[in-house]
Amino acid sequence: MEKPGIKDYLLLHLIIIFWGFTSVLGVLSKLEAPYLVVYRTGLSFVTLLVFIYFRYKTGRRPDFLSSDGLAIIFAGILTAFHWTTFFASAQLSNVSTCLAGMSTTALWTSLLEPVFTKKRFEWKEIVLAIFVSIGLILIFKSDFSMAFGLGISLISALACSGFSIINRQLVKNHKPLIITTWEMGFAFVFSLLFIPFLLSMGLLKQKSFALPQGWDWLNILFLAWVCTVFAYTVSIELMKKFSAFAINLTVNLEPVYGIFLGLLIFGQKEKMEPLFYVGLFMILSGVFLFPFLNRLKIPFGSKSY
Repeated sequence: MEKPGIKDYLLLHLIIIFWGFTSVLGVLSKLEAPYLVVYRTGLSFVTLLVFIYFRYKTGRRPDFLSSDGLAIIFAGILTAFHWTTFFASAQLSNVSTCLAGMSTTALWTSLLEPVFTKKRFEWKEIVLAIFVSIGLILIFKSDFSMAFGLGISLISALACSGFSIINRQLVKNHKPLIITTWEMGFAFVFSLLFIPFLLSMGLLKQKSFALPQGWDWLNILFLAWVCTVFAYTVSIELMKKFSAFAINLTVNLEPVYGIFLGLLIFGQKEKMEPLFYVGLFMILSGVFLFPFLNRLKIPFGSKSY
């Protein structure tokens, strides 16, 4: 694996800032989460499809009956599910609670990646992920009124971990741009087909298919072109240099960036109890502790199963 440089770390943090802003856009949007995901994935797919056509002079696509093709389809479904639950969590609670729950992505990854890949089981990843999770528990204790939104965010983090692990394997054999394009395509199809089911179950307030209004168009364009076409593709490219765990642990900075943006935009609504910020500090500490321990080669012990 090629080692990441300073430029790679800066690029990783830039896309995390963009992702931190997505929760703010979710709260600002008048569209419910499932509709927001339909428009985001649809616009992203069309944009990427046009881009790869002019770049490669063909609508390149993998064999969807192959193992990698099926993995792309599944990753697309997980992406749609992740974004829907992510926006739903932000809309049902607030930006801070949603992003705090997303910090458990590193924990899910440390548990799942060795199971589904040939990656060695690293105990230091488990230790650091547990450390991050203790911070999450403190956040939980700070405000139980947000428990439902936090629970949805935890499910969203699990889905995020799943498609991150899949993409880490796919990027070995396929171009990141191709992966992103077709994952967005299947995410769009899945999220679109899921709308009638949600409507029939009475789970959406908007009883007919909702159309964007006013500022929602700007939100969707930013989500699609900046947070997806750019950030999502670059994140997959960076997986050539970072492990899925290292990326997801760094993504724990997303709550810091997102909460800061939320405070600037929503003010008092985003202010939390002191215990919340103690937990957030623990999460932040875990982010910086991981690469430091990796560099020092501290022998936590590791075993391959």
